[in-house]
Amino acid sequence: MRTPLTLLMILIASAVSSPQTAHAEDSANHSHESDTKAGEEIYTCPMHPDVKSNKPGDCPICHMKLVKIKKPSGDKGNQASKPKTQSAKKVKFYRHPMNPSVTSSAPAKDEMGMDYIPVYETDSSVPEAGLSEVPMRSQISLDAAQFRLSGAKLTKVERRDLVVTVPVSGRAASSSRVVLQIPERDVGFLQPGMELELTSPATQSETMKGRLIRLDYVLDPMTRTVRAEVQLSKGYPQLRNESSVQGIALKKFSSVLAVPEGAILTNGPLTYVFLADIEKSILIPKKVMLGKKGNEIVEILGGLSEGQVISSGPNFLLDSESRIQVSHGQ
Repeated sequence: MRTPLTLLMILIASAVSSPQTAHAEDSANHSHESDTKAGEEIYTCPMHPDVKSNKPGDCPICHMKLVKIKKPSGDKGNQASKPKTQSAKKVKFYRHPMNPSVTSSAPAKDEMGMDYIPVYETDSSVPEAGLSEVPMRSQISLDAAQFRLSGAKLTKVERRDLVVTVPVSGRAASSSRVVLQIPERDVGFLQPGMELELTSPATQSETMKGRLIRLDYVLDPMTRTVRAEVQLSKGYPQLRNESSVQGIALKKFSSVLAVPEGAILTNGPLTYVFLADIEKSILIPKKVMLGKKGNEIVEILGGLSEGQVISSGPNFLLDSESRIQVSHGQ
């Protein structure tokens, strides 16, 4: 009799406590879900846009700090009214989900079957069609705090003196004369009369100054080089015939339209910079055509005008943000 009575009491206690326990668990779960959804923020990695988190932290791939890409959604009243506001907007055009420069006047799908993203008349966060000239890159807001954290600076496109450093090599013809073989690509930077600085193992790497006195017009078809002769400023007895010689020639170009080398980014065959629109507080990817490179600046042959303002770099964080904007349809 004692054993059945004990079992009966256990069953009654379980029946009474189970609903309360289940109710407590449901309440805890509901509380957790509401904490997650209310005012939710999204963080992502600048280098890996697929990594997302609802709280700050480090990227599990590259360990960079995650950056916030979505502001808090606000209270429930605003969330409830948002779909009505969105439905009242008029679609201006549809754009490719991965390439903002590709647009369509009607709904469409890309090569992978993804739907084109609608661009609304009142949606100022999406660039106009063709505004970004670089595929997979979008304009970004010129947020002062984020811009400072990126380490980049704004600079004007202006004319500067550009110095090209041309490496040269050859052999000693005597204790005071050197013969160089100039690659075809560098011949245009050299001319008789220019100064050179040379070294040789025979002189224990002592710097030897010289002047270019002759530059042949005939290109060696086998080596694709041109023969040049350099007269040294003095004789070096330790410089034996056929001793190896190497050095540099400096060619100066005055008043060249140029930008800092750190401002230049590449996307496949394209080269581009971030052009700053100060009035609209945005940075726009802009294609540029490059010329000569030297002393940490690069000549601009096309795409920019004197007086325009660009981000001088380093621009890799801005470039990552530009890619993130495209991946999130902004």
